[in-house]
Amino acid sequence: MTTIFLGTSSYKRLALANFSAKLGRLQDLFGEYVERRKLKAILGSLSESELRDIGLTKAEVLSLENLPLKESSGEKIATAQKARNGNW
Repeated sequence: MTTIFLGTSSYKRLALANFSAKLGRLQDLFGEYVERRKLKAILGSLSESELRDIGLTKAEVLSLENLPLKESSGEKIATAQKARNGNW
């Protein structure tokens, strides 16, 4: 096994790159959280018949709460819509 020693400046650059990557991921998760709240507020205010008109159910809107943040709520809603398109 080879051991590599980093100089102080190399270590700082590596630490900064790692921090930047984690900060970027945190921003992505927060953006998804905000998007999900907007979707739930808009779709949650629609009646069952209005949701059916756009190919969704109340249960699918409520399921957004249980979806992990790493999964896109917009994609989940779009997939549910496409799956039911024309089946009403």
